[in-house]
Order: sequence, then structure tokens, then C-alpha cells
Amino acid sequence: MFNEYDVVIAKVDLSEKVRFGCLGAVLMCFDGDDYEVEFVDSQKDTLEVLTVSGSNLVLQSEFESCLQGRYLQGHSLKSLHNN
Repeated sequence: MFNEYDVVIAKVDLSEKVRFGCLGAVLMCFDGDDYEVEFVDSQKDTLEVLTVSGSNLVLQSEFESCLQGRYLQGHSLKSLHNN
């Protein structure tokens, strides 16, 4: 479960513009497990605002911890995407 203003990462490709690993911020929490998220590019310009299931998101801090752990274990970013 996420809260408004949480910084999240897309766990999967969500659209042509919002791909796996894209950074976003939760703008609104809906009933159930859906969230309105603003996704941005590397310049912090808005790519898209999408309604996304929580199962397709991960907190930025958790994502970075997972990447660091996999890097230390010799796994690649591609292997994370395939899991």
C-alpha cells in the first residue's frame, strides 16, 4: 500500500512512455489497490499521469535496495525485470 506523495518506480512497462524503472509520484490513492501516479523523465518533466495497480509499483527506496543487493550478488538489471 502506498501513500500520497510516495516516490515509486514502475515494475513493468505501463505505456509507450512509462517503461520499467520509470520514476513517479503518487498523486492520489483510490479504493482498493489503484493509484494515480505522475511519471517523470530524467529531467523531471512529466511523461504521463496514469492510474496504476499497486502490484505494478514499488517504493523507490525498496527498488534501490533490491538493485543494490542484486548488484552485489552479480545479477543484472535485466534479471530483475524478468522476475
